[in-house]
Amino acid sequence: MEVPKQWFKDWFNSPYYHLLYSNRDEREAAAFIDKLVDYLRPAPGALMLDVACGRGRHAKYRQTKGSMLPA
Repeated sequence: MEVPKQWFKDWFNSPYYHLLYSNRDEREAAAFIDKLVDYLRPAPGALMLDVACGRGRHAKYRQTKGSMLPA
């Protein structure tokens, strides 16, 4: 049985990915996460799930902020 190609191994370094996300960077990710947390106002101790659908820009920023939840 042939193993299906794991497209995601190539996608995140393909020319199409770089074209699609050319205007997205760490600053944009930080601004998005800040706005999301301000909007959702999660309770202290609440958990947030990162569904890992990119290169990790949002997760990296969240890590620098700790839980990023209001005290």
